[in-house]
Amino acid sequence: MKYVNGFSINAVGAECFITLLQSHPKPGSNERVYEEVDTLVMSENCARQFYNAMKDIYEKMDSDRASRKRTPDFKKDSNVKLS
Repeated sequence: MKYVNGFSINAVGAECFITLLQSHPKPGSNERVYEEVDTLVMSENCARQFYNAMKDIYEKMDSDRASRKRTPDFKKDSNVKLS
């Protein structure tokens, strides 16, 4: 397993290249340095499937996050007094 906190994407012909990056502070400055960790090479079909899978995952995560931010049901909350 590799931890990454950045990426770059490039496509050439029918292949997609995703380069995984790690960044860290450059000693003695406020700049960040990016180092390549690994590169994934996918066919166009695989890249499209990957994109759709990621889109579905984040739609679900956003939906779950939004449902947790809903206001509480005051009738069920025993600590809230209705007037």
